Amino acid sequence: MGGLELCHRAGTGGGGELVQRVVGGRLVAVALSGLVVLAGCGDGSEPAGDEASALELVSGAGRVEPPTDAPLAEVVAAANEFGLAFHREAAAMPENAVFGPASIVVAFGMARAGADESTGATIDTVFGFPPEPGVHEAINSLLRALDIDRPDTTLVMADGGWAQEGYEIRQSFLDVLATQYGVGLRTADLQGDAEASRAEINDWVAEHTRERIPELLPPRFINARTVYVVVNAIYLRALWEQPFGKYPTQPAPFTLADGSTVRAKTMHNAELQGRYLLEEGLAVAELPYQGGDLAMVVMVPDDLSALVERLDGQEWVRIAAGLQPGIVDLTMPRWEVESAVDLAGPLSGLGLHPIPGGNYPRIFSGVFLGQAAHGANITVDEQGTEAAAGTALGFQESGPPPPDAIVHADRPFLYLIVHRPTGLVLFTGQVVDPTA
Repeated sequence: MGGLELCHRAGTGGGGELVQRVVGGRLVAVALSGLVVLAGCGDGSEPAGDEASALELVSGAGRVEPPTDAPLAEVVAAANEFGLAFHREAAAMPENAVFGPASIVVAFGMARAGADESTGATIDTVFGFPPEPGVHEAINSLLRALDIDRPDTTLVMADGGWAQEGYEIRQSFLDVLATQYGVGLRTADLQGDAEASRAEINDWVAEHTRERIPELLPPRFINARTVYVVVNAIYLRALWEQPFGKYPTQPAPFTLADGSTVRAKTMHNAELQGRYLLEEGLAVAELPYQGGDLAMVVMVPDDLSALVERLDGQEWVRIAAGLQPGIVDLTMPRWEVESAVDLAGPLSGLGLHPIPGGNYPRIFSGVFLGQAAHGANITVDEQGTEAAAGTALGFQESGPPPPDAIVHADRPFLYLIVHRPTGLVLFTGQVVDPTA
């Protein structure tokens, strides 16, 4: 009976439903007051295929329109500040890198809805979030603004979540996800079948990034204590307002950080109608995409590491405000870059509680953030830009405390037997081959 679902829907006294499932040979009953539970049960026929593989927990409340006074500008400014600081923390010089900080911000916005007071305050500090519910209302507004689907431009941000089947997710948390982010939670046997769950989530990310990020969750991201995974994915495809091509793409010198040069396929537009900024040690050009919603800003400094170090939110505002319209003779290489990063190091460097760590009882009790992964890639050529990013946060239930040290006697070793009261060594020995 491992794949069979027996679905019984009845009132629970509070307007909710009782859903019974047979999962892996055991009966699981989930009572969810005020929830809509979508299961693979329709006309009474036996569920088939992937559609019947999980329940979906969705709050009875629908997505709401954000209030007109939602602190959108505050969240955008804070997200930019975070994004530049994250780049400074995560990018290794002089290596190529690409990140999608907006994806990280939205993922932690959802996580914020489950955090306790102390963890929430730390998240607010790192990401510059305004108090709840303002942060969620602002992200709701932002997600709506980022939804663009035209022949020349596609910009899509998708959110999803997976909970360990049999666990009762807090109603208030589901309400925030539904009303502000427009999503529910699927259930999966995260703990019992970690690899299948990882594959399912990775397939979801691949689908929502047009296959650009096929494996966001690395091996062992999900483990025997994982109870909830939240995921954000963003996909962009945009065509230049003024495509390259009038002037031929051809090899040209590109100077590396150490002063040596390589020859790179270089695009050229001698009459780009855009905006620019020229100042001591820095040249900036803005390349608009079709439709006017998006643009790429290319900053060419004399010293890249120095620019990265000083480029914070305030400096970015100054540069953006200094752009002026004109004709730009622009050359730049084609490029394709991919990055994958464990968020634990960079976020810890920015002041977030260590990962594993934090407390998220508003998801359910005893939950901490155990894993955090981010991946992004970008392709830039004569026609435009295609890019994607994804962020996954894995939450675990409390288990044994993390060890202060790990000792594996998996190679030849020496041992002593000591009388502790006196310190006398009674025996000494060594093991060089335990099978001998």
